[in-house]
Amino acid sequence: MHMLKVNVDGAFQDSPKSAAIGIICRDHWGEMKWAFVDKVKSISIFMTEALALQRALMFVQDLGNKNVIFETDCQTQVRCFEKSQPNLDEWQSRGILDDILGTLKSKPSFSNHFIPRQGNKATNLLAASSCKGMYPTGWVEIPLPPFQFWLKTQRAPGISRIILRLSLGLKILVD
Repeated sequence: MHMLKVNVDGAFQDSPKSAAIGIICRDHWGEMKWAFVDKVKSISIFMTEALALQRALMFVQDLGNKNVIFETDCQTQVRCFEKSQPNLDEWQSRGILDDILGTLKSKPSFSNHFIPRQGNKATNLLAASSCKGMYPTGWVEIPLPPFQFWLKTQRAPGISRIILRLSLGLKILVD
């Protein structure tokens, strides 16, 4: 059973208002399968992070993938889905959160996990660069050099073991 790992991240800046999302999909060996970056309309970093996960879920479903681990560095968001109730402080994101929660509940082979920012740097670089107008939007087939560096350093040599442990339902402790 081959699993995919999809990292998502959002970048948001108040002045001038700008928001972008980054998504990276890796196979069970840690190799990039595809990546996507886009500018989005958002009013907060929380909403931007939610839009990133919503878009990733949509892509994975459209591509017919099963057994997918989603990772985000937005711990508040992960906690919302663990409790199966959206964060009431983020009422503007309610529709997005309800959509994500519905998808996660309907797809038991999808799981959503928190990953510290250190482990999400490549995805963060994509989103932040696009937010500042320094990275083109759309599908990423051949990453630009700075992004290639982060992909290599974050290939996560132990990813196969982590995916296996998660697929077996074993708890992963993150430092």
